[in-house]
Amino acid sequence: SPVFLAGRSANLMTMAADTLVSCCHNVLTTDAEWPPYRDILCHAAVRAKKHVSVTPIISAVLAGKLPAISLVDHLVKTYKSQHCDGLFISDITFLGIRLPVRHIVERLCQTANPPKFVVVDGAQAANQCPLRLSPTFCDVYLMSTQKWLRAFQP
Repeated sequence: SPVFLAGRSANLMTMAADTLVSCCHNVLTTDAEWPPYRDILCHAAVRAKKHVSVTPIISAVLAGKLPAISLVDHLVKTYKSQHCDGLFISDITFLGIRLPVRHIVERLCQTANPPKFVVVDGAQAANQCPLRLSPTFCDVYLMSTQKWLRAFQP
Protein backbone atom coordinates (compact mmCIF):
# COMPACT_ATOMS: atom_id res chain seq x y z
CA SER A 1 0.00 0.00 0.00
CA PRO A 2 1.20 3.54 -0.59
CA VAL A 3 2.72 5.45 2.30
CA PHE A 4 2.18 9.19 2.64
CA LEU A 5 4.45 11.41 4.72
CA ALA A 6 3.79 15.00 5.66
CA GLY A 7 5.59 17.59 7.73
CA ARG A 8 2.55 17.89 9.96
CA SER A 9 0.23 15.05 10.90
CA ALA A 10 -2.71 17.46 10.63
CA ASN A 11 -2.11 17.52 6.86
CA LEU A 12 -2.45 13.74 6.73
CA MET A 13 -5.58 13.86 8.87
CA THR A 14 -7.08 16.50 6.58
CA MET A 15 -6.45 14.27 3.55
CA ALA A 16 -7.90 11.25 5.39
CA ALA A 17 -10.95 13.18 6.64
CA ASP A 18 -11.69 14.61 3.19
CA THR A 19 -11.48 11.12 1.69
CA LEU A 20 -13.61 9.65 4.48
CA VAL A 21 -16.44 12.15 4.04
CA SER A 22 -16.27 11.92 0.25
CA CYS A 23 -16.94 8.16 0.53
CA CYS A 24 -19.37 8.16 3.46
CA HIS A 25 -22.54 9.93 4.54
CA ASN A 26 -22.22 9.38 8.30
CA VAL A 27 -18.94 8.62 10.05
CA LEU A 28 -18.85 7.01 13.48
CA THR A 29 -16.20 8.18 15.93
CA THR A 30 -15.84 8.42 19.70
CA ASP A 31 -15.07 11.04 22.30
CA ALA A 32 -11.75 9.21 22.86
CA GLU A 33 -10.23 10.46 19.60
CA TRP A 34 -7.65 13.24 19.72
CA PRO A 35 -9.77 16.44 19.75
CA PRO A 36 -7.83 18.28 16.97
CA TYR A 37 -8.26 15.27 14.66
CA ARG A 38 -11.96 15.01 15.55
CA ASP A 39 -12.29 18.74 14.77
CA ILE A 40 -10.64 18.23 11.37
CA LEU A 41 -13.10 15.41 10.64
CA CYS A 42 -16.12 17.46 11.75
CA HIS A 43 -15.04 20.45 9.65
CA ALA A 44 -14.58 18.20 6.60
CA ALA A 45 -18.06 16.76 7.17
CA VAL A 46 -19.62 20.23 7.40
CA ARG A 47 -17.90 21.30 4.16
CA ALA A 48 -19.15 18.13 2.43
CA LYS A 49 -22.62 18.38 4.01
CA LYS A 50 -22.12 15.00 5.67
CA HIS A 51 -22.53 13.88 9.28
CA VAL A 52 -20.25 12.67 12.09
CA SER A 53 -21.76 10.63 14.92
CA VAL A 54 -19.66 10.96 18.09
CA THR A 55 -20.40 8.36 20.73
CA PRO A 56 -19.16 8.87 24.29
CA ILE A 57 -17.02 6.05 25.68
CA ILE A 58 -14.27 7.67 27.79
CA SER A 59 -16.03 7.85 31.15
CA ALA A 60 -17.45 4.31 30.90
CA VAL A 61 -14.11 2.80 29.82
CA LEU A 62 -12.15 4.61 32.54
CA ALA A 63 -14.71 3.58 35.15
CA GLY A 64 -14.37 -0.06 34.08
CA LYS A 65 -18.00 -0.21 33.01
CA LEU A 66 -17.24 -0.88 29.35
CA PRO A 67 -14.81 -3.82 28.92
CA ALA A 68 -13.51 -4.64 25.43
CA ILE A 69 -16.30 -7.00 24.36
CA SER A 70 -18.99 -4.60 25.58
CA LEU A 71 -17.20 -1.73 23.84
CA VAL A 72 -17.29 -3.62 20.54
CA ASP A 73 -21.01 -4.36 21.01
CA HIS A 74 -21.70 -0.72 21.94
CA LEU A 75 -19.92 0.66 18.87
CA VAL A 76 -21.58 -1.82 16.51
CA LYS A 77 -25.00 -0.99 17.98
CA THR A 78 -24.34 2.75 17.67
CA TYR A 79 -23.03 2.32 14.10
CA LYS A 80 -26.25 0.55 13.13
CA SER A 81 -28.65 2.85 14.99
CA GLN A 82 -27.02 6.01 13.58
CA HIS A 83 -26.94 4.53 10.04
CA CYS A 84 -23.20 5.06 9.75
CA ASP A 85 -21.15 3.96 6.77
CA GLY A 86 -17.65 5.08 7.81
CA LEU A 87 -15.37 4.89 10.84
CA PHE A 88 -12.64 7.02 12.41
CA ILE A 89 -11.07 5.50 15.52
CA SER A 90 -7.77 5.36 17.40
CA ASP A 91 -5.68 2.24 17.84
CA ILE A 92 -4.48 3.70 21.17
CA THR A 93 -6.24 6.88 22.26
CA PHE A 94 -4.46 10.03 23.38
CA LEU A 95 -5.43 8.95 26.92
CA GLY A 96 -3.53 5.67 26.49
CA ILE A 97 -6.56 3.40 26.05
CA ARG A 98 -5.97 0.54 23.60
CA LEU A 99 -9.18 0.05 21.64
CA PRO A 100 -10.01 -3.33 20.06
CA VAL A 101 -10.05 -1.76 16.61
CA ARG A 102 -9.50 -4.96 14.63
CA HIS A 103 -12.49 -6.61 16.38
CA ILE A 104 -14.63 -3.51 15.88
CA VAL A 105 -13.86 -3.40 12.15
CA GLU A 106 -14.42 -7.16 11.76
CA ARG A 107 -17.83 -6.91 13.44
CA LEU A 108 -18.80 -3.84 11.41
CA CYS A 109 -17.87 -5.67 8.21
CA GLN A 110 -20.40 -8.38 9.16
CA THR A 111 -23.27 -5.87 9.33
CA ALA A 112 -25.75 -5.23 6.53
CA ASN A 113 -24.02 -1.89 5.91
CA PRO A 114 -20.24 -2.43 6.30
CA PRO A 115 -17.99 0.63 6.42
CA LYS A 116 -17.15 2.13 3.06
CA PHE A 117 -13.97 3.66 4.47
CA VAL A 118 -12.05 3.23 7.76
CA VAL A 119 -9.41 5.60 9.13
CA VAL A 120 -7.37 4.57 12.18
CA ASP A 121 -5.26 7.02 14.17
CA GLY A 122 -2.14 5.08 15.04
CA ALA A 123 -0.03 7.96 16.39
CA GLN A 124 0.06 6.58 19.93
CA ALA A 125 0.57 2.99 18.77
CA ALA A 126 3.86 3.66 16.95
CA ASN A 127 6.67 1.74 18.65
CA GLN A 128 4.26 0.73 21.44
CA CYS A 129 2.62 -2.36 19.99
CA PRO A 130 2.74 -4.57 16.87
CA LEU A 131 0.65 -2.92 14.16
CA ARG A 132 -0.16 -5.95 11.94
CA LEU A 133 -1.68 -3.78 9.22
CA SER A 134 -3.60 -5.25 6.31
CA PRO A 135 -6.04 -3.91 3.70
CA THR A 136 -8.91 -5.64 5.53
CA PHE A 137 -8.07 -3.76 8.74
CA CYS A 138 -8.42 -0.18 7.51
CA ASP A 139 -8.10 2.05 4.47
CA VAL A 140 -5.84 4.64 6.10
CA TYR A 141 -3.62 4.24 9.16
CA LEU A 142 -2.32 7.61 10.41
CA MET A 143 1.01 7.90 12.17
CA SER A 144 3.18 10.97 12.61
CA THR A 145 6.88 10.62 11.91
CA GLN A 146 7.86 12.28 15.20
CA LYS A 147 6.69 9.15 17.05
CA TRP A 148 9.00 6.74 15.24
CA LEU A 149 11.51 8.63 13.11
CA ARG A 150 14.84 8.58 14.94
CA ALA A 151 13.22 6.70 17.81
CA PHE A 152 16.24 4.34 17.81
CA GLN A 153 14.08 1.28 17.26
CA PRO A 154 15.17 -1.40 14.73
